[in-house]
Amino acid sequence: MGPSSQVRVLQVRPWTRGEKIGFGSALIGAITCIAVLSTVPPLRDWLRTDEPSTVPSTLTEPAEGSVFNQALEQQRMLLQEQTLAMREEVLRLNTERITARKARITATAERFKDGDKRKYDRILLANHCSVPIDVAVHYKDIDETWITRGWWRVDPDATVRTDAMTRNTPIYFYAENLAEKRFWNGTDEEGSVSFKVSNSRFDHLKGETFVFDNPRDVSFFRRETGKAWIDYTEDFKCPVEAEPGT
Repeated sequence: MGPSSQVRVLQVRPWTRGEKIGFGSALIGAITCIAVLSTVPPLRDWLRTDEPSTVPSTLTEPAEGSVFNQALEQQRMLLQEQTLAMREEVLRLNTERITARKARITATAERFKDGDKRKYDRILLANHCSVPIDVAVHYKDIDETWITRGWWRVDPDATVRTDAMTRNTPIYFYAENLAEKRFWNGTDEEGSVSFKVSNSRFDHLKGETFVFDNPRDVSFFRRETGKAWIDYTEDFKCPVEAEPGT
């Protein structure tokens, strides 16, 4: 072999760790994308072909439980776990903030006292029914912030003094007994307003995102407390119940 017939040897350089990670991420992304597209009917039909193929069917159409479906299921479970963890953290931080706010409101209330006299209304709830009721209240707190709160459980023929305090005349109420399907709301009443409630306890400041479970909109009815600073009592009455056997 003469000098002009030189053989070039191709030298293969080992991949760096970063190149391996980058290629692996791109490969996983491509596999996940194809798997997702293949689950959408129009795209799934487009990806398929009616032309005969010499490739075994086990490779052209992965069976259920294949690596593609397993990867998708793992991604779904991971996303679900992350979402749940994030929601629990949001609720935890919100609970801490509500606790701190209640302490601040209690301290603020002292500024509106002059000896035994106070310059704000307190809210009481009286149940004149034979069944317990759960009550939610929307009012302007003494720090001038509108807030919707629930629930206060009021037993039959009982009165509950809440920790709600306001220097504002309008107050809005809603009550229910879901087991008995009884509701005290503002439907078809003048001045009624719709607010969100949750099946669990909640304190929701106006203008903030409602982070509590199972949100639903209900109608609150309006009441006026008057000009004097009082313990305002909202009476929840039931219709006259029929006598047994009638």
